[in-house]
Amino acid sequence: MVMIIFKSAGQKPDGLELTLSAIGEETGRILLRDYTNQQEDLCLEAADFDDDVICRIALGAELEDYRFDKYAKLAPQDYPKLETITFKVKNPLEMRLKYEPYAALANAIRFARDLFNEPESLYQTEQYFFEIKRLEYLNLYFKDLGDGLVMLEWKAESSSCEPLVLVAKNRKATAIGAGLMKAVALQRLPLSIRAYLKIEGELDDFLIPHPIFIKPDLLTDEEAAKELRKLYEHIKGEL
Repeated sequence: MVMIIFKSAGQKPDGLELTLSAIGEETGRILLRDYTNQQEDLCLEAADFDDDVICRIALGAELEDYRFDKYAKLAPQDYPKLETITFKVKNPLEMRLKYEPYAALANAIRFARDLFNEPESLYQTEQYFFEIKRLEYLNLYFKDLGDGLVMLEWKAESSSCEPLVLVAKNRKATAIGAGLMKAVALQRLPLSIRAYLKIEGELDDFLIPHPIFIKPDLLTDEEAAKELRKLYEHIKGEL
């Protein structure tokens, strides 16, 4: 997994040094694709870019770096070579703080894609259950509702509104819901949100007003990541 580093524009880190001309998340994806198998370190001259642009380039690189090879038997030379991307910026400490929400989103998307990709034949419902339960370390409230249904809830201290409600009808949608809840908790968003996640079996209709249903029929982890981001933007719009 590639590591994002911010250093002062006056420093000269090791690795290939590039000056960026294109901007945005797609730039980060292109850079990752172009250099992932060429070298271990990549240094980007970014002092003249806006902070948000830098964050989006870094996010694009992190998201493009994803691969699910847990069950693959790869030789050492088959793994990506690129380990770090260093951005030379005016204020590294300030940039690290500004990048934290983007890093949290990238972390949550990786988590969701990993769950999405786990084959049912190798990754049993019980393992899926406990992987979601582990999110309690982020102060998410977890409850086993029985019959393959679990609930995750995030309650911000500053929020007095009724929680937004997410509903996942199957295992694949549950991966997206769990990832979204991780993103919310990592960023400690000032809202309340509850997710009902059906890992297996049929989901009975809920008598919940205005639930947000997660798409249940997505075929690839890339589609899952897009659905997570769409829901994430919707939730951020509620703030």
